[in-house]
Amino acid sequence: MKWKYHTPVFEFRHASAWSGHVNFAYDFVRFMKPKTIVELGTNYGTSFYSFCQGIKDGNLQLFQDVLQHKLLLQQYKMKHTSQP
Repeated sequence: MKWKYHTPVFEFRHASAWSGHVNFAYDFVRFMKPKTIVELGTNYGTSFYSFCQGIKDGNLQLFQDVLQHKLLLQQYKMKHTSQP
């Protein structure tokens, strides 16, 4: 298979460390057509939404999940350190 470059119009865009990689993430999803994507942590959601855009535009059927470690850590701390 030959790699194809796309010029997507992103519905969501946020300046982050991932901003320079959104086209690659999009092309990767469109090229590989994965069955599952799991992202461990998503600060502003830039990478997550570039994957989502590739899934949507490619009409792909797959399971997608984000494990937001900061949110999980906050929830854990709140649950285990709060006073009754």
